[in-house]
Amino acid sequence: MTQQTNGTPGRGRILPQRDEERILGQIDRGEVRAGRDAAREIAARHEAAYGDVWHGRGTGGTP
Repeated sequence: MTQQTNGTPGRGRILPQRDEERILGQIDRGEVRAGRDAAREIAARHEAAYGDVWHGRGTGGTP
């Protein structure tokens, strides 16, 4: 991802954006969720979709 130096898209020198700036911006805009609550919701969705394989059970080839 890049960042314009003069605020006008397509003009000016383009500088690379640091990863932490990009990620924090995504979190601020709601594009990416982070934190304990988000992790719990994601884990619940995976467990509902795939069952107990996420807990180490049923990993002997076929779930």
